[in-house]
Amino acid sequence: MVLLGNLTASPAAAVIRQAQRADGPASVLAIGTANPANCVLQQEYADYYFRVTNAEHDTKLKSKLHRIYVNRGSVECPLFEMVAASQAVIPESERAAAGRLGEDGLLFRPAVEMTTLIRENVEQCLVEALAPLGLSGGWNRLFWAVHPGGRAILDGVEAVLRLDSEKLAASRHVLSEYGNMSGPTVIFVLDEIRRRRGELGVGRDGLGVLLGLGPGISVETIVLHATGNY
Repeated sequence: MVLLGNLTASPAAAVIRQAQRADGPASVLAIGTANPANCVLQQEYADYYFRVTNAEHDTKLKSKLHRIYVNRGSVECPLFEMVAASQAVIPESERAAAGRLGEDGLLFRPAVEMTTLIRENVEQCLVEALAPLGLSGGWNRLFWAVHPGGRAILDGVEAVLRLDSEKLAASRHVLSEYGNMSGPTVIFVLDEIRRRRGELGVGRDGLGVLLGLGPGISVETIVLHATGNY
């Protein structure tokens, strides 16, 4: 899944992005180049891959891979574009979400009050992040990719933002299928939104919010533009 910041499809997204830019000239602070020794040109990758894997005898598959690389070139087709991003930390919440990294992996032990803290503070965090973009208030106008940290958290976000039930359908589906996988869970939610875009009402020029929740308690807010390249 590709997230890009170059907005071309949506006038609304372009206006928001332009408002964040300075009017004066840009400054070049430094110039550098990097040429790794193992750099392989895209049009030569098929030859390289089949050579290092000792599979040059499979000429039919090699030819197919070569056509794919040559025909596609370097054109990227983003699914979502980043419009803006911000971060906030809920006051006096440092003990509400603690994690420990050990030999058995990352153990996350949320405190009982974590759900309450998120419910009481999430809307204010969103208002502060989105008001400068003219997007605060009518939350149902946006699509939502909320980190499914638990059913109670999703219920709290839905209630306090007065969201229609389908707005968090993708988050609830991912939670039921995979559980809370920490930060990467929101990528699964985005993929579910892509898959169910018609059902969830995500249009080509739709704007939405990716909302991440983590230790701190930190609230990560990213405004996204759905390109329609599905």
